[in-house]
Amino acid sequence: MKKLTVSISSVSLLIMLSACGGDNDNSNSTETSGQEANTSETNEENGSGTTAVGGYSEFATIPVDGRVSDPVFYISGEGDTVLWAEQPGEFTQIEGSKVWFDGETKEVDLPDRHSAIQPMLSRSGKILFAESDYDKPEEERYWITEQDPVTGESNQFIMDNDWDEYPPVMGSNYSEDPRFYVGVKDHYNEEVVLLYTWHLDNGEIEEIDLTETVAAEVDIEELTSYPHGSITSDESTMYAVLADVGILKIDLASHESEFIYSAELGFFANNEKSKTSILTADDQYVLYAMFDDDTRRMTHWAYDITSDQSINLGEGIATYPLNDGNVMLFTYEDEFVYFDLESDTAEVVHTPELTEDDRLDRFTVSADGSTLAYVVRDGENESTIVLQRQ
Repeated sequence: MKKLTVSISSVSLLIMLSACGGDNDNSNSTETSGQEANTSETNEENGSGTTAVGGYSEFATIPVDGRVSDPVFYISGEGDTVLWAEQPGEFTQIEGSKVWFDGETKEVDLPDRHSAIQPMLSRSGKILFAESDYDKPEEERYWITEQDPVTGESNQFIMDNDWDEYPPVMGSNYSEDPRFYVGVKDHYNEEVVLLYTWHLDNGEIEEIDLTETVAAEVDIEELTSYPHGSITSDESTMYAVLADVGILKIDLASHESEFIYSAELGFFANNEKSKTSILTADDQYVLYAMFDDDTRRMTHWAYDITSDQSINLGEGIATYPLNDGNVMLFTYEDEFVYFDLESDTAEVVHTPELTEDDRLDRFTVSADGSTLAYVVRDGENESTIVLQRQ
């Protein structure tokens, strides 16, 4: 058994530094090709309504008051809705969230920020945020609100249990079809690793105890980072990435679990930055990244569940799984790179045009691959959201 200390704060810091790199003895490194290629002029369809590569042009620009906050920058699955939070300066509090759809921008109606976790956007364009009220009974204390930005209608899903818990943290922990949330229980108990799954529509909550499995792989006495999990489309299996430890496979019917991949220090979930699923849409690959202390960079990988081999996607800040089963990578050179996992090839599909004084603050990709969104901040610290569409 190896001794290991994992820190949530250190993971967050490394991701904020946007790092990449590292060798991996368990992986079959595949050279990425075509990353210096010109943008394709074709708009060839590649399954699930997803346009494969190339042909992006500016579709819309959205002015921003101040800066776009790092935790809140989302785009819907078809690229027709954008959600972001604004803050006056780099080290100031978020002052509100806004949503753009059909060419219009409107304020998001959120409760007091002290009672709600910052919002996220689902693939269908619904705004979600977690809330809590500690004056209520324990079984009514925590809930998730789903809000339609077009109609203003909302649904509330109450976490009906007697846990003395805390509001769910959204982002990559939530999937929409079905409404499913993966959370962490006993967050401050360092002797156990407990996850829970919550079917929002039927209210079912199940605990998953990973303590024995994790303890067989690593000393968990000082473990403070918990797995990032994603559910397969048939809802039978969860795959989870545990930072600096490896990839877990969890049977959701029996709750049996095992490590299918063992990693070294510097191993992280791909979705720390992108807030997306760690699974590709075809449930074939688990996405992760390796951090190199020397280069302060990350190399992204796709672990093939069938072959137990990993494909090297290249250096970059974040990956975005697409509906066609492939991946979009955003690089340190401010390039959007489309990676075809079947052919192990990569192609630069868009490079933002920036002046000498411009910088990119935020970026994201719609799940269907049709729309790229990023924030350009100029020399006067004025920010604009740019949408590129095929």
